[in-house]
Amino acid sequence: MDNRESEFLLATAESRRRQADSFAWTVPGLAIAGQAFLLSIALAPNTEPLARFLASLAGLVALIASSHLLAKQVYNFDVVIERERKRLGLPGVQMDGLRGEPDSFPPSFPTNTSYVKRRWWSNRLVRHWFAVRWKAVFVWGIALGVLAGIDCFLIGYSIYALAYGEPHWLSPSQVR
Repeated sequence: MDNRESEFLLATAESRRRQADSFAWTVPGLAIAGQAFLLSIALAPNTEPLARFLASLAGLVALIASSHLLAKQVYNFDVVIERERKRLGLPGVQMDGLRGEPDSFPPSFPTNTSYVKRRWWSNRLVRHWFAVRWKAVFVWGIALGVLAGIDCFLIGYSIYALAYGEPHWLSPSQVR
């Protein structure tokens, strides 16, 4: 591939990424909002086991799809954009490349930025691990994974309730 083709591919990929970015980062938020609605159904004391199962299954499917979309966005960004920038001899746009020395601690970062000047953010270790080392996709992945775990528990609970009767773990005051 010559440089013109590579430049065209890079421009196209960066344009599409910008368009898809707002959509891609909206999806996990919407999935969590939907999850809140579905959990209110699944955890209601008067919800039948089959309805609890279906609400939990719907939540799990939404979380898996949201996680896939996030992972796909990261993959596309890493593979297409970074590869083409490297091929053209351009610097990468990943945060490690922008910070300078990726493994330095504290990371090389201009000291005159609000990132460094904020008093509530003064603990270097917390700032480094929370804002620099933990990528947004990782944090969102953990959050979606925890919610998926709750859904899996509720699916198992529902299956148990359908097979053996309601154990009343979720609503002990409803025991008859």
